[in-house]
Amino acid sequence: MSASSSPSSKPRRRRTWKGKGILRNNDNIMKDARATDVVIPYSDNMKLAGVVYLHEISQPRMMGAPRRNLEMFRELCGKKAVGNVVLATTKWEEVSVELGERRERQLQENYWKHMLELGSQMLRFRGQHDTASAWEIVNRILNHASVDALQIQEEMVQHQRTLPETGAGRALRATLKELLVAQEKTATKLKERGAEDDARLRQTFEENTRTIQSIVEQIQGLKIPLTRRVVAFITCQ
Repeated sequence: MSASSSPSSKPRRRRTWKGKGILRNNDNIMKDARATDVVIPYSDNMKLAGVVYLHEISQPRMMGAPRRNLEMFRELCGKKAVGNVVLATTKWEEVSVELGERRERQLQENYWKHMLELGSQMLRFRGQHDTASAWEIVNRILNHASVDALQIQEEMVQHQRTLPETGAGRALRATLKELLVAQEKTATKLKERGAEDDARLRQTFEENTRTIQSIVEQIQGLKIPLTRRVVAFITCQ
């Protein structure tokens, strides 16, 4: 049952969902936030307490995978839920205070500026041995007014869209295409360096080939079927 047809008298349960800020190999936000993980709570009348986005302060630049993940994360949450987002920096033990604070200012003044202006909050998580910082994040979420749904939940439940048709799905598909281009360039360079004759380079080339195949399969899985595209086109007319 979608939220639009749920009885108003039935109380919603509160739930938190933790987002990942780091792209692990070919994994990504959308693999962590599987369709069933976000749709079932919404259909089951759960109310969202908040979302935690983790970013390693030890990363030298907010480029490549972390930046693309942030774009997908924004599409996943949408404007309605952005005020319930905690942008948490981690791995403070791996950098000096001066360096960490400088990178924190860069996030605050550039990459996270728009989300912070819309109500997201920025906090530090100092590791498992610092329980105070963990509880600060939890309490900040619980003390905030709940939101009905993430954008991806509304898209998949209310609008009956498949994952590839959502904003987050489209952002993921674009990201995978960028990764595919990068991996194909790597394959070309390895060939030019003589990957067929050098055992070490050949192993790297084979690993790169498997990565390309994996990315292609993921892109294929995110393609919108022709029938869905036709229906969407007719509906918009």
